[in-house]
Amino acid sequence: MSPRRRSLRCQRRGRVVLIDHRCPGHSSGRPPSVTRLRLPVLSDGWLSVMPDPNWRRVSRSDPCPVCEGDSWCTVTADGRTVRCMRVSEGARRTDEKGAHIHVLKACSRPSATRRVVLRSAPPNWTELAELRARKATDAQLRPLAGRWGLTRIEPLRSLTCSWSAMWRAHVLPMRRHDGRVVGAHRRWPDGQRKHVLGSRLGLFLPVPLPSGDPLFLPEGPSDVAALLDVDVAAVGRPDNMNGADDCCRIARGRRVVVVGENDQKPDGRWPGREGAVPLAQRLVLHASEVRLLFPPPEFKDVRDWLSATRSREALLDAVGGIQPIRLHFRGCVS
Repeated sequence: MSPRRRSLRCQRRGRVVLIDHRCPGHSSGRPPSVTRLRLPVLSDGWLSVMPDPNWRRVSRSDPCPVCEGDSWCTVTADGRTVRCMRVSEGARRTDEKGAHIHVLKACSRPSATRRVVLRSAPPNWTELAELRARKATDAQLRPLAGRWGLTRIEPLRSLTCSWSAMWRAHVLPMRRHDGRVVGAHRRWPDGQRKHVLGSRLGLFLPVPLPSGDPLFLPEGPSDVAALLDVDVAAVGRPDNMNGADDCCRIARGRRVVVVGENDQKPDGRWPGREGAVPLAQRLVLHASEVRLLFPPPEFKDVRDWLSATRSREALLDAVGGIQPIRLHFRGCVS
């Protein structure tokens, strides 16, 4: 005989039949368990084993309003009465099955609503940048050129710079290597700078792409505008650490000069060098020649240097005195 033999004992009380379902304990010593089923008797004498249509079970999408569980509990159709199997506090009573009966004052059962987030289509940054650049006037661009020490506004025109009356700031688009605009950078008259919400980092790329040799890769839009002001081919990086992938694509097969900054910190950090050196080492695999240039110690960046000297020849002479970065292979197998 099976050690888990079950026995049933029925007892009829009026129009209700009580069935005790008894299961003996296991050999491990667990005591026997008794489950009492309370089934109504129909008019024809059969037992009703269908669930009560006035109660519905909770689910993950329709949890219990008392314990917020997704199983075991049941709720009436109107949501006013709850059989909670977990929370006894505040219950009117506890039935024979151990369920805690909660009667709610009002139908506080949360409705099954879905949260729908409407997302607008991504903006066409290229079209917006070209439209803003065409509307920008010389009077709107001249203040930015004066703050950056430029002698003319043509470098800002080539960067498709514009003025935003809503933000009260100048806007410069950021582009991929193929010229597609992926974001916008704002510059306020007080020096504050921020990217437009939803922008991705890209290069400050002149339109059309300069074909001069060598190609300078400074950091930031002000430095690239200063280099364009002295008729030098330049493409601006978004910051000291980003834009390397697009720079490698633009510099393929060209002579490039990576321009760093003298921005040493008191704690020993040097962000301008920490970003320029790895980029120059990476460009060796793509460009025909790579040089690494830092301004003189008395200048922070190339914009300050050119604002003081206004000399294109001095810049090119400094580049000519720098040795190109060589690619060395170690452990070659003969």
